[in-house]
Amino acid sequence: MYSLIRIKNELLSKSVFVLILLSLLFIFVFNIFDKSISAPSKFKIKISDDDKSMISRKEMESLSELDNIVAVSEDADIEYIMKKDFGKKFLQGNFDGLIQVKRNNFKVGAGLINDRIATKLVSDYIYFNLYDRVKVEEEIDFEEYEKSLVKTKFVNQILDINVNDRKIAESINKGIDYSSYIILAFLMVISLQLGNIGFLYIKTIRNKGVLNRIMLSGVKERVIQGTEIMLAILKYLIFLFPMFFFMEIKLKQYVVVAFFFFINLLASYFLEKLSKTEEAFKFITNSLMILFLFIGMMIYFYF
Repeated sequence: MYSLIRIKNELLSKSVFVLILLSLLFIFVFNIFDKSISAPSKFKIKISDDDKSMISRKEMESLSELDNIVAVSEDADIEYIMKKDFGKKFLQGNFDGLIQVKRNNFKVGAGLINDRIATKLVSDYIYFNLYDRVKVEEEIDFEEYEKSLVKTKFVNQILDINVNDRKIAESINKGIDYSSYIILAFLMVISLQLGNIGFLYIKTIRNKGVLNRIMLSGVKERVIQGTEIMLAILKYLIFLFPMFFFMEIKLKQYVVVAFFFFINLLASYFLEKLSKTEEAFKFITNSLMILFLFIGMMIYFYF
């Protein structure tokens, strides 16, 4: 009876309305943000030629003519440096670290520009390679030609990328999906806070002596704790409900959020008993929330 009354009162309270409103507001703001970062933007790039060969000069001209690129001599968003022996390695199909890249900022879309430049280099190599074969051979066995292309180092990292002169591990086809991290962070904060609020309620009524009076009426403490856990889950599902229809949330995000949600509930269960005051409980659980948020982001990034 206690659980039903408590759940009914909470689900009919203003807090549920606030959660739904917060969910809709996040969807609205996020969609505006997502459209703004996905809009095409011009990148100022600087291309330096350390090789000074005919091939490097032609490739420099070719890359400068790509769409959404403005060639500049200074204040570039990205700087591409064609290394020495660029022409020799290019004609051999050796693309490993062919160009050094220095990113001067984290402007969204740089990964796409890198990908297009790498693709352009490969397509130009195929053109030069095929052209040379046409000049010396009357007939070309395209099946053999395809096998020879596979043997080249297309799988190697074409662009040797640095951010502000600091080397980072970034492949040519991997960009940072900022949107997914924003969604993950928001979902984690809401879920962890809902779990903390439930055990904070128990802490408050324990210190005021209300918990003992409820238990004297025949309600066991584990029933009260279970009710707060159930409330946290129900409120979170209500918060997520609008997002099912208006947002795309990845399975990996759900898994990460669920994992830390239950880990946080377990931690809150023990902290509620160990902490002496509500202020101490809030301080520790908020600190844990920041730690869990950081670890969750790292897990999402690396796995």
